[in-house]
Amino acid sequence: KKYTHQSEEDKQRVDAYRAKTQCGICGSNMIRLHAGSGKKRRLYWKCSNEECIGHRQNFNEKILNGIVAELMNEIAENLTLIETETVKDYEKDSTVIQAHNELIEVMENPESEIEDAINRIMNLASVKFTLCKEGDNTAVTERIKTSMAIYPKKANVDGEVIEKIVRKIRMYPNKQLAIEFINGKEFERKASVV
Repeated sequence: KKYTHQSEEDKQRVDAYRAKTQCGICGSNMIRLHAGSGKKRRLYWKCSNEECIGHRQNFNEKILNGIVAELMNEIAENLTLIETETVKDYEKDSTVIQAHNELIEVMENPESEIEDAINRIMNLASVKFTLCKEGDNTAVTERIKTSMAIYPKKANVDGEVIEKIVRKIRMYPNKQLAIEFINGKEFERKASVV
C-alpha cells in the first residue's frame, strides 16, 4: 500500500473540520472516512451516531470544501456580509422582580379583574424593555473582518482561519451546510451540483 503524504494545509483543514462539523439532524460529531484508493479514492463525512439518518448518508469532502471555500471568498470580497444585528437583553433587577411578583399576585387571585392582569403584564414588559441593553458583538465581528481582510481568494479552505472564526458547521444529508461564525452570524449553503 502506497503512503500518501498529507500536506500541512490539508492537515489543518481536516483538523478544523473534525473540531467544527456536526450532524445537522442530531448534533453528533461528523467522522471522516474514505473509499477506494489511488485516483479513485473518495473522502467523505458522515454522522458518528449510528442511529441517525445522517449516518447512512455520505457528504463528499470535495463538496464540503467547495461550499466553504466559496463562502469564505464571498466574505473576503464583501466584509459587511459578516456583520450581525445587535441583540437586546436585560439584566434582572429589583424593578423586574417587583413587577413579576405583582403579576403573579394578580394571576393567583381569583377575584382579580382581567384588565388588572393585562396591565401588570404590560408593566412587566415595559420594565424589561427599559432595561434592555444592546449586546455588542462588534469586537468579535471586527476580529473576523481582520482575519478575512487578508484572506486571499482561493479554491482551498484555510483550516487555520476556519479554526479561528467558525463556531460550527452543521452538515445535512441533502448536501446543505449551515456555517455559524463566532459572532453568531449563520449562513446556509447548498451544493450547486449534487
